[in-house]
Amino acid sequence: MFKYNPDNRLYWFNGKTFEDPLKFELIGTLLGLAASNQVILDIPILSTCYKLLLGDKPNMDDLEMWQPDVAQSFKFILDYDKEQPLEDVLARTFTIDSE
Repeated sequence: MFKYNPDNRLYWFNGKTFEDPLKFELIGTLLGLAASNQVILDIPILSTCYKLLLGDKPNMDDLEMWQPDVAQSFKFILDYDKEQPLEDVLARTFTIDSE
């Protein structure tokens, strides 16, 4: 039901799970009951989950917390401003790596 990232020791929802959505609701209910009863649970869930519960949208900082390598790649693409087309740079990079 969850994916674990050993680099930052956090859990996040597995989007490719075959589990029944009712099980996620059960986990949410249990976490809510624990919080309302002032029970501290040592469950390292990404703080983005709380953002979503409060109605906020995730941003690049949230992605960087969960998958720093992916966030770094996105930032490279977004900040790329050289004359050589990005497609050529990426094609050359992947050709060199695959050899």
